[in-house]
Amino acid sequence: MKSLRDLERRFLITAGCFFLISVALLFLPLCGTGESGMEKGVGILVGILFWAGIVAGSISYFLMYRKYREILVKRLPGGRLPYCLRIWGNPAAMLVDLLFLIGVAGTVYCNLTLAANRVLDFLALFLTVTCFYLHFLVTGRVFLYIAQKRKKGVKENERKAQI
Repeated sequence: MKSLRDLERRFLITAGCFFLISVALLFLPLCGTGESGMEKGVGILVGILFWAGIVAGSISYFLMYRKYREILVKRLPGGRLPYCLRIWGNPAAMLVDLLFLIGVAGTVYCNLTLAANRVLDFLALFLTVTCFYLHFLVTGRVFLYIAQKRKKGVKENERKAQI
């Protein structure tokens, strides 16, 4: 039997892989113009982290979904919209979507204001990219299934405690 703990572990690994993309963005200021050896090395590191995050996260999610597909489809029937397009779909998605909007507003502000702090610009971009990928993770079937199972587990434990 496929355990919930294994699914949660795989989900966190996938989220960590996508987080590498955001971490790569934080190293961008260190790239500078790419003239010195250090700047070239950091530029190569940024590229490796970015592409490794995309490839590893996508493969990890694909393998996780393929392994648990039967359970997910049976427990969470589809609706009119794909799960990833549902905004404000659950409490975690509400938080992530709100942070995404804050990040987008910060990014737009920093791009329109010439005197904006460069650190604020990169933090807003980091928040935007991180929340963009998190949105697809927390509105997907895998996360909804994990949340549903945890909620049922809590209710069952409360029922047992009352008896």
